[in-house]
Amino acid sequence: MVVVGTAMTEEGPRPFSALSTDDGASWEFGTLPADAAASVLDLTSTGRGLVAVGSHRSPGEGGEADSAAWASENGVDWSRQTLTQDGLGGEGSQWLGAVAVSGDRVVAVGRSAGYADDHLTIWRSTVTER
Repeated sequence: MVVVGTAMTEEGPRPFSALSTDDGASWEFGTLPADAAASVLDLTSTGRGLVAVGSHRSPGEGGEADSAAWASENGVDWSRQTLTQDGLGGEGSQWLGAVAVSGDRVVAVGRSAGYADDHLTIWRSTVTER
């Protein structure tokens, strides 16, 4: 069983994971890499492990939120994915709010909101079965 949450640290909110292989009797914890405040909004399992999506803030005061995605093979060790598609970062606030797997594809949807516009965004990636 894997759960994700947000811990309040001295540096601000940071996402974490907890893994239990004995029905919750004991837990092993991991952190999802983030340079500044971040949150996980959804999580799904793939043939290779887990994918989490959400947002992270740019380092520095007043940083705006950009979309974020993390991957883990075991639920404890995570890496943040590089998101290069249009609408997933930049001016305004962006986030990915839902993620799903279809075959070997991971698809996440979210929003990009600025002062003058607001639209849906999509992130797509490929996973390889174990």
